[in-house]
Amino acid sequence: MKVAIKTFFLALLEISDFLAKDRFLAPHRNYIIKEMRAKVYNQYLAAYKSVRLASMAKSFGVSTNFIDNELCLFIAGSRVNAKIDRVNGIVETSRPAGKNGDYQQVIEKGDILLNNIQKLTRIIQS
Repeated sequence: MKVAIKTFFLALLEISDFLAKDRFLAPHRNYIIKEMRAKVYNQYLAAYKSVRLASMAKSFGVSTNFIDNELCLFIAGSRVNAKIDRVNGIVETSRPAGKNGDYQQVIEKGDILLNNIQKLTRIIQS
């Protein structure tokens, strides 16, 4: 498994070169590569509750700063569910709540809907 992870970015470069030569896929190359990176980070982090940033960088065969910058972009874009503790050098995964999260979302949207209906009734009554 470790060997496959280390060769991921090398294989990704080969795929990128292949995509650059294809006239249909070339315009979408950056998007495809970005999605592949997001997918592999999610798959890697799914096995851990927390992992050291240095260990993750070593597994992928890249620098700690590279992993930190990449994860920051994906976390900020809500593509990876994790938090980075840069002081301690730890990446902590945060699992989505699943059914409970869906329930909370329905409750929040319901509250917003009720508030909007109340505002509308106040406007109509005035």
